[in-house]
Amino acid sequence: MSQLSDTILVIGLGSPIMSDDAIGLEVAEEIERMGFPDVETRQEPIGGLDIIPQLWGYRNVIIVDAIQTRQYEPGTVMFFDPEDFFFGVFFCFGNTGAGNAPYCEEAQS
Repeated sequence: MSQLSDTILVIGLGSPIMSDDAIGLEVAEEIERMGFPDVETRQEPIGGLDIIPQLWGYRNVIIVDAIQTRQYEPGTVMFFDPEDFFFGVFFCFGNTGAGNAPYCEEAQS
C-alpha cells in the first residue's frame, strides 16, 4: 500500500460559467494565492463520483462546493463529517415516469 501524503489538498468544485456555482473555484484560487506550506489546491468542474480519483493519495482533503439546502441563507458556511452522510447500497430501476426519477430501494442485508 502506498503512503498517504501529509499535504492538505483543497479541492474547489464548481462551474466557471455559472457565477452562483463558482464559489468552490474562487475559494481554492484564494487559498492558492495565500501560499500556505503543505497545502495543494485544485479547481475542478466535476461532481459526483468523478471526484474520487482526485482524493487518492491524500490523508486530509477539504472540498469546497456550493449546495442548495433551502434551509439556510445563501453564503452560510457548513462543515460536514463522514458521519453526516448516509452510506448504503441502493438498487435503482429505470424511469418511474414521475419526473424522470429512477425508483430506488435500499439493499437489505
